[in-house]
Amino acid sequence: MAGIEFTVLMPVFNTNPAHLNEAVLSVVNQSVKPNKILIVDDGSTKTDTMYELDKLQRSHDIIQVKELDRNYGTSHALNVGHGMIETEWIS
Repeated sequence: MAGIEFTVLMPVFNTNPAHLNEAVLSVVNQSVKPNKILIVDDGSTKTDTMYELDKLQRSHDIIQVKELDRNYGTSHALNVGHGMIETEWIS
């Protein structure tokens, strides 16, 4: 799979920080790492979720968090993320 560039797209909304951390670390620790993990925060209101997203983004250079101003729903969050992806492949 050398030479393949891909982005993992992950929509989240008020996600439990432990689950969020586990999901991201699962991707980060894969043998074939993505070029980017794009997390679209669909208007989370829980401060612990927002804190965890900030912490993850600061601790891994491949993580980008896009924050939406309110909860639009999963389909909208995925569409926003899809429009931001620059790699050929999306996972």
